[in-house]
Amino acid sequence: MLVCKTPRLIISGLGKCPGKTFIAIGILASIKKYLKKTVSFREGLDYIDAYFLNSASNFIGANLDSYLLGDEPIKSIFADCSSNADFALVETDKSIFDIIDYDAACSSLKLSDNLACGFIIVVDCKTISRTELSALKLTNFDDCDFKIEGIILNRVKNDSKLKMIKSTIQNNLKIKILAEIPDYGDIDCFKKDLYTKAVFDKELIRKWIEFAGEKIREHLDILDILILSKNRDAFEYEPIDNKIKLDNIKIGYCFDEAFCFYYQENLEALKCYGAELVKISPLEDNSIPNDIDGLYIGGGYPEDYPERLSQNMPFINDLESKINSGMPVFAECGGLIYLSKFIKKNDTAHFLSGLMDIEMNLAKKIAGYGYVRANVIKENPFFDLNTEIIGHELHYSSITKYDKTSQTCLELTKASPSLNNVDGFLKNNCMGAYIHINSNSCPQWAENFVKSAIKFKYNKGIYDGRQE
Repeated sequence: MLVCKTPRLIISGLGKCPGKTFIAIGILASIKKYLKKTVSFREGLDYIDAYFLNSASNFIGANLDSYLLGDEPIKSIFADCSSNADFALVETDKSIFDIIDYDAACSSLKLSDNLACGFIIVVDCKTISRTELSALKLTNFDDCDFKIEGIILNRVKNDSKLKMIKSTIQNNLKIKILAEIPDYGDIDCFKKDLYTKAVFDKELIRKWIEFAGEKIREHLDILDILILSKNRDAFEYEPIDNKIKLDNIKIGYCFDEAFCFYYQENLEALKCYGAELVKISPLEDNSIPNDIDGLYIGGGYPEDYPERLSQNMPFINDLESKINSGMPVFAECGGLIYLSKFIKKNDTAHFLSGLMDIEMNLAKKIAGYGYVRANVIKENPFFDLNTEIIGHELHYSSITKYDKTSQTCLELTKASPSLNNVDGFLKNNCMGAYIHINSNSCPQWAENFVKSAIKFKYNKGIYDGRQE
């Protein structure tokens, strides 16, 4: 067993969307001016906020999802990513008390317990009530040893309400108020247009992060944060086993305005097994380089670019040729949309690649969100037969029609009704699925992906259904 002594804090919220990501980014942007190595982590199902947090810190952390990973792996992943760090900040997905299981095993409280780490709570002064504030004194989760280190009041505007909030906190809760942040409008509401712009405009995100840091420093004493982060007990953890490099191969991953959702740890896992990663754009490129041995099509917004995607026939024809020749292709959520025949938006069908006999509809409300559990019922290049995989889904589209003779390899045991318990559509070595996986919770995925790419590199043949 090893010991983690990294200075650390968890930033969480009370109520819906209190603006904790803006606060977290401002803290990271400020602290990295004084410390050499700061690391950020994100709890829960998220790509967008995690990207902003990583951009604001010196080093990239990982997703710390209790449901996907479990207690001991979370300790190991945190300690490994924050090794020799001067400061680590974890932003939770939901509010401090929100849970998805009855016994709070996957709550933010449990995360705090695992990491021996205290909370900073962000409160939205525009929406918070006295009753909600009083909830900070109430918890039945006696098995969790957690401590609220301080409260940050955000979106401060109304003087009379602010007086009530401060009185409740100081007199009833006796928790230190660390800062009062004015209401800066909608800057901390992460819309997808800001995300897609920021991913490809480093100057934009640099300015935004600098703004967040400047505003936080005006109202928050960063020294308070550093002192609180160092007042932590060490915790023991098991070291992570090193992945063994299998061979030198190249795996392309689609990265442009249409496809930009990737867990960084998924890309790192592929590299650890020997893959050189190459960015590819179905929007701009005419073909897939001939030395590419596998392709990863991640999530994103292909439904926003159907004309550009469908009109790039040279790329589609080349992808079809590669699939027919046995190249392993993993298409995740947005990737599955891209492989479909068309997606219907506002009663108008928009054609896509048509490489799978699937038709879709795009709704205005979320069709599926949450955790997914699936049994692997058919051999495929990515997941071991007769194993269970755990992932998540977030999509506005749903499948309205598909060829019933199509081969599918996943039988869903926990998912939204929109998926009809079916996922993992197969075409040779190509798999399209709504499920998002994280390599830390599903290590077989990266290893099998690389093995399949090695097989394609040397054999250039169609997958024969046999697992190595």
